[in-house]
Amino acid sequence: MEFDKYPKTGQVMIGELIKICDAFWKKEINEEEFKKILKYYFVNEEKKFYKEGKIRSTICKDLGKKRMELISKIMGELS
Repeated sequence: MEFDKYPKTGQVMIGELIKICDAFWKKEINEEEFKKILKYYFVNEEKKFYKEGKIRSTICKDLGKKRMELISKIMGELS
């Protein structure tokens, strides 16, 4: 699966995260690839992802409850 490695804005990154979560649920990508992509964003797009040590509220709102639960589980495993 192709994804934007260098999103210009936080909104573009959110769109990519939505596509990635949906692809994982549809079994278009496996768990390892899913984790690899998420880890890339956590590390390389930190300023767009976090604000004051917390996930930005716009990300939480735009991704929705189920996607945030999935991402939080994966983040816990990666930590």
